[in-house]
Amino acid sequence: MKEYIGTKVIKAERMQKDGEDGYKVIYHNPNNTTYESWSPLDVFEEAYKSSGNLSFGDAIYLMENGYKLSRKGWNGKSMYIQYFSPVAHGLEEFTILDTEPNGTTNPLLPFLMMKTADNMFVPWLASHSDMLSDDWGIYE
Repeated sequence: MKEYIGTKVIKAERMQKDGEDGYKVIYHNPNNTTYESWSPLDVFEEAYKSSGNLSFGDAIYLMENGYKLSRKGWNGKSMYIQYFSPVAHGLEEFTILDTEPNGTTNPLLPFLMMKTADNMFVPWLASHSDMLSDDWGIYE
């Protein structure tokens, strides 16, 4: 089964039902329950994109919802990017002791973070080709 992205991330398998082409669809709910349905081929393919064929906009949406993403063309194995929220990690603000008066704090804003091929983490900026590509997929 492949992962697909629409309004939710789902798993689906192409199949026939009563002689009609379509997809067996498995939906995952936030409470970790699942349910299955069947969708006609044209309806499904209009509503969902296959993971690995996503735009950068799709990737940002998914990262904001907790997914890790990567591109097909990246050379390093196990590389991915993810949304990093300092607030979620208790890092709302920080102090730079050598440049700010004592006690001054600076807010930290969310950013995209990359896990590199050598298992390090670094803030990440998209290139033009990253932003215009449609080979983004959910990191497994």
